[in-house]
Amino acid sequence: MWFRSCHLIALSCAVAIFCGVNAGACEETTKPADEPSVSPFDARIGWLDGACLVIKNPALTPGTPVTFMIFDPNSTEFVAYGTFTYRVGGTIVGKTRSPKRCHALDAGYEAFNDSPDTSFYEVSLEGIRDLVLTQGVGILGLEAGDAGVIDLNRDGAPDNFTLCHTGEGFLFEMWAGEARKSERLWSGNFHFGQQVSSSNCESGENFVPELGPFDLQVGYVDKCLAIRNGTLKPGTPVTIMTFAADETLVAQRILSRRVTGKILGKVTSDEKCPPMREDRKDVNPEDVSFYAIALDDGPFMNPQDSIFGIGIVGMGPESAGPIDLDGNGTPDSFTACKFHEGFDFVVWRGAAYQGEPLWRAYYYLGYETDEIECPVSEPENEPDLSGPPSKWDPVFRIGWLDGCLGISNTQLQPGTPIGIMMFAPEDQQKTGRTVFKKRVSGVILGKTESAENCPALAEDVRDWNDGSGVGFYKVALENGQSLAPDALGVGVVRPEPEEDPFDLDGNGVADGFSVCNGRNGLTFLAWIGEVPGSDVPSDDALASQLIWSGFFELGHKLGGVPNCPAGY
Repeated sequence: MWFRSCHLIALSCAVAIFCGVNAGACEETTKPADEPSVSPFDARIGWLDGACLVIKNPALTPGTPVTFMIFDPNSTEFVAYGTFTYRVGGTIVGKTRSPKRCHALDAGYEAFNDSPDTSFYEVSLEGIRDLVLTQGVGILGLEAGDAGVIDLNRDGAPDNFTLCHTGEGFLFEMWAGEARKSERLWSGNFHFGQQVSSSNCESGENFVPELGPFDLQVGYVDKCLAIRNGTLKPGTPVTIMTFAADETLVAQRILSRRVTGKILGKVTSDEKCPPMREDRKDVNPEDVSFYAIALDDGPFMNPQDSIFGIGIVGMGPESAGPIDLDGNGTPDSFTACKFHEGFDFVVWRGAAYQGEPLWRAYYYLGYETDEIECPVSEPENEPDLSGPPSKWDPVFRIGWLDGCLGISNTQLQPGTPIGIMMFAPEDQQKTGRTVFKKRVSGVILGKTESAENCPALAEDVRDWNDGSGVGFYKVALENGQSLAPDALGVGVVRPEPEEDPFDLDGNGVADGFSVCNGRNGLTFLAWIGEVPGSDVPSDDALASQLIWSGFFELGHKLGGVPNCPAGY
């Protein structure tokens, strides 16, 4: 989620500011049942969610140091409960009233979290850039040299700081010793304003939470909305990201069209909700709820009027402008593509397929899909091409040939040598040909944008093949002979003298190169060792044997080339 911090200039002074000159003048405020009365640590300790520290201390200034107890930022798993054990320093950036910087101030939460005695601060943490999923506790007044255990009540036992879910929000707590077994010295609540899940505050350290960071707000749509939130009411606004008419974006499986609608109510039948089919419902998460939706500019959803994509609840037509769920200042991207036995729905915190997802859900279809549609992550604009080419990442060194070279490398210069694996003369006229057996030498002549020498750039398929990060090059054979317009093969950039035959993985066995017909074009593959025979390798074997693969969209299958086995 999000995160902030605070610092105590002088604890006695801060308490005086908080309570008034006369400490006895403090008025007791109403607290939820799971919070104690005012703690002596309230002006010194606050809870953090993302880049926001919430604390009962209005006197903190920019630059004030804070010590934070958080979950391990190097962990790849989202953690929503347990004991904060990772310690890091930070500073106050300044007060904030921005919901984008402090989600406790969101329209749905503000009334429950804002009060006259509470202040909201934006903070920074040393060495941690992305605070979106960071939660923890901020402590003021610890000296820089206090690197040992934290013992704020000075009873000789290390204090512990924990997080749990009350069902209506997050509860941050400080304990005099062992978590949940010693005296509770302080607590702070982040209220969601409604019951969103069952409580795990009494379940101890072994409780494994179900919810991810945006699961209550985001779900996937296949005629109905599937979301891990069972509390949505009829009339709740929904924004749906779905496919637009832009073929380039469709090819990249990017959801760019934005439509709005409203929740009608929960669905009890699979007639208008394919995810509720018996063969799908039982293999998807049990805590998913299904809702019928009415579009604002169309009739009620039904099997004839379907829509597919990602839905964001609480966001209606009045929510214009880019969608930025995590408030990082960069518009989010949305994708949906087939992957193995279902669809992978992803919200990205920036460009599609770049960095870690903000939200993800998998929709199991109940059967094996024909092929994997999900694009691989696009290479960096400036790939690391230092060192010998034999050490380059294969995606920057290997490309497919069909009259031209198509490769995820836009930095190749004219004159760059390449090795080409092609069909041997005896295989040229054969049908059912698959394996490239003949090796020839070639050279890059330069980039090309012409369909005349690069069929991938023909008008009817250009949008499918001309993706970001892909370079198309005109190639000549080493003897100066032009590459035939219908020449098929795999090209390897800058082969070393000892790379004959190709042994890209250095295991002492010659690599294999092949081609087969995908759904609407050619799939080129590079293998560790020989090309597999008619038996399709297992998923594990396939992953371990493939060095590289590339796809060239033709719009049809190519005669004389066999279809790819179902596994790839």
